[in-house]
Amino acid sequence: MKKIFTCCCICLFSILLSAQIKYTKISGKVSDSATGNPIVGVSVTLENGKGTKTDVEGNFFFNVEADKSYTIRLTSVGYQTKVLDGIEANKNNFFINISLPKANVQLSNVVVRTNARKESTASLYTVQKNSSAISDANGNLRLYTDGI
Repeated sequence: MKKIFTCCCICLFSILLSAQIKYTKISGKVSDSATGNPIVGVSVTLENGKGTKTDVEGNFFFNVEADKSYTIRLTSVGYQTKVLDGIEANKNNFFINISLPKANVQLSNVVVRTNARKESTASLYTVQKNSSAISDANGNLRLYTDGI
C-alpha cells in the first residue's frame, strides 16, 4: 500500500511539474529614427492590455508566456505610432531594437485671452472689514466674532 501511494505521489508531482507555464522576457530599446537617441516615456503595450513605459535609456521589458505570438504597440507624443505583429516569444529572452519616426503633425493656433481685474484699495479694505478673520501687520491671524 505504501509503494502504491509513493508511486501515485511521484506521478502526480511529475505531471504538475510538466504542466507549469513557462515564461520568457520580451525586451527592447526604443530610439529616435533620425538621431538614434533613446526616447523616454514611450508607451509600450501588448494586445492583452499589459503595458509599460520606456526608462531614461529607452529600454522596456515584459515577462510573458513562452511559445506564444504577441503584438506590441508603441506610442509617444511627437512620434508616429508603431505596431509590431507576430513577435514570437520563444524560450530564450527576446530583444528588439525599435526606431520611431517623428510625426509630421502641425498643430493649429491657440489664442489665449484674459481680462485684467481692477480693484481699488477701498474695495480690498471693505472685503477685509467684512471678513471674520483679519491678519495683523505681523501676519498673525486673529479671529473676530460679533457679540463675544
